[in-house]
Amino acid sequence: MAALDFPSSPSLNQVYTANGYSWKWNGVSWISLPTITGGSINDTTIGATTPSTGAFTTLSASGQLTVTGAAQNAFGSSFTPTAWGVSSVDINHASGGLLALYYGGSPKGYLIALSGGGISVNTQGAGTLDFNVNGTQRAQISSTGLAVTGTLTATNSGTAAANMEVGRLAFTFSNTAGYGGALNWATTGGTLINRIAAESQNTGNNVDMVFSTYSSNTLSERMRLSGVGILTVQSASNQTAAFKSSGNYSYLRLQHTGTGACTWDLYTGVGSGTTTFGIADSGGTRMAINSSGNIALCMATPINLTNANVVTIGDGSTSVNRVGVLYLRSGNGAGGSRDFSWEGDGAGSIVLKDRGYNGGNNGTGAIIGIPYSGSIRFYTYGAGTLVTDASGNITASSDARMKDVLGNFDRGLAAICGITPKLFKWNAESGLDREQVNAGFVAQDVLPHIPEAIHEKDGRYSMSDRPLIAALVNAVKELSARVAALEGAAKA
Repeated sequence: MAALDFPSSPSLNQVYTANGYSWKWNGVSWISLPTITGGSINDTTIGATTPSTGAFTTLSASGQLTVTGAAQNAFGSSFTPTAWGVSSVDINHASGGLLALYYGGSPKGYLIALSGGGISVNTQGAGTLDFNVNGTQRAQISSTGLAVTGTLTATNSGTAAANMEVGRLAFTFSNTAGYGGALNWATTGGTLINRIAAESQNTGNNVDMVFSTYSSNTLSERMRLSGVGILTVQSASNQTAAFKSSGNYSYLRLQHTGTGACTWDLYTGVGSGTTTFGIADSGGTRMAINSSGNIALCMATPINLTNANVVTIGDGSTSVNRVGVLYLRSGNGAGGSRDFSWEGDGAGSIVLKDRGYNGGNNGTGAIIGIPYSGSIRFYTYGAGTLVTDASGNITASSDARMKDVLGNFDRGLAAICGITPKLFKWNAESGLDREQVNAGFVAQDVLPHIPEAIHEKDGRYSMSDRPLIAALVNAVKELSARVAALEGAAKA
């Protein structure tokens, strides 16, 4: 045997090997390390022993390596990988390596290297694969799936900037129900309470993402994101809201599928050069507002006028007799209402109607009409002269049944002789035409003589010509009496 030449200044746990034997420096002296010899052929042990553990390995002719012994490692509890450097156990076979784990002589699990480069971990029978941290179970894989205690975190590969990869939690499943995968929440008793699922329902290559909640012992769909980008929110079995895009428009669809089923769309997009927000049902657009501030009711495109904000009512259809109506309702403070409407009559006129009380359509009907010719029609009046009272009411009525007669009007010839007709033009303060020369009276001139003809409101005078006509009638009577007297005197 050659002489041993130990290093003169060894480091702690340094190993020295010579003549097939090894020693380790423990800081004080060189300690001889045990030497494992032998092995087995065809499962027959040939002297493979280790200190205090008995048989260590068997190696069959087919290449199967069996490791037995106590729970501690072959080198005792003092073994530390950092002290001994990197070591490995290689299980190599052309069809893949297999590490089998036994308990009580029975196999409990396998770690298998697959030919495609993957690693498969299998449990035997109904066993589970448990993951423990500091002695506490944090995850378990069983025949029913993966159960996690605590937070399950998905992280990226650290190359998000390069390929936009983010944290992912992937799950797959497939059965006749069409689910592509599901993530379930359950109570400790196993009751399913919520679910997120990827689901395909015969929509070609589209896969929908479905969110469900548990209520009244039933798992119900609450939200669905389709493969083409439509988001549907469902609050109950017959009430849904869906978000989608089509062409230049985006939609929010509100749908009720139970009794009185209906569908409404709220949409926005670009059309006819302006951005439009609209409300539509299955019959078409019912209201639209564009970015110019114009509003249309029953039209998809609001009308635009230069330097104007426009409200359009009615679709202007020429195929059916339809009119636009602006309906006005006023409450009376006692639970009732009086209704009026401005509407087209289908013949080119705008008509103000009295609709009556409480929506009963029991009013007087048409009140004022404005034909396309520009005239004004008062439906409740016959032939007569329009006059206004002190409150500004316009009327042509002279029916005694509508008047309280107080006596005779006596002003006559003296009053008429006291006033003088004038020529005048309206000034800028009047707001009336300033070019036309008018003939008439000045209120301040008439007031001292026929005060019944003059009315004051807010410091301004207005005049009614009926008292002047009445005074003229009396003046004519006075003159007639005088003429008759002169004629009688002449005959005498």
